[in-house]
Amino acid sequence: MAAAADKALEDNSKTITDALTENAKKGNATCAKLLLALADGQIDCEDEVVVQQLWTYAQQLGAEPPWKGPDAEPDEE
Repeated sequence: MAAAADKALEDNSKTITDALTENAKKGNATCAKLLLALADGQIDCEDEVVVQQLWTYAQQLGAEPPWKGPDAEPDEE
């Protein structure tokens, strides 16, 4: 199962990254944090246990209903 999850993440990395980005833009703080952690190398994608946990978490996020509130607005700099 871990090998299947690893392969799924490898095969779908662009789709996963795009989905995290789009959901972060819509105000999903969890997706934003996960995307930043992946980009910063804080998540070891070579560790099978970590990959399995991420896969399970991604499935849970995918099952959640979409946000019905207003779109998030970017912070002013």
